[in-house]
Amino acid sequence: MSGRSAFWIGVVLVAAAAALAGIAATGDSVTVDEPSHLVAGYSSLVSGDFRLSPDHPPLARWLLALPLLSQPVVWKPEGTLAWRSGDFLSLGRIFLEEWNDGQRLTSVSRIVAIGFLLLLLITVGVLARKLHGPGGALLTMAVVAF
Repeated sequence: MSGRSAFWIGVVLVAAAAALAGIAATGDSVTVDEPSHLVAGYSSLVSGDFRLSPDHPPLARWLLALPLLSQPVVWKPEGTLAWRSGDFLSLGRIFLEEWNDGQRLTSVSRIVAIGFLLLLLITVGVLARKLHGPGGALLTMAVVAF
């Protein structure tokens, strides 16, 4: 297999992974832990307050919550018992189900996860090509993509 045809097959694999992830990001429902991670990330980004699940490293949460800064978001935690007690599970549900359109906010935050998927896919392809040639790269990329 020529390097040129392997490159274009790799491009198709990246595009297919992006399309499938995009369809899932906008069509699938919110998972059980997304509200808690999203509200903890958003909370620490906008307020600098880490009371919501301080035991978890914040970087991934920040990255997933970053797109929410460009969205209209209702954020009024001060009067809630969940905020005062640091109950990130309850506050996450309130944040996405009562105050905001949770499906919209979750779909927007999933764009970051899709970006990481594509970055992983390209990185794995480049490394596999160095180790196993174009065929090995395509096989590895196909496994990651699908």
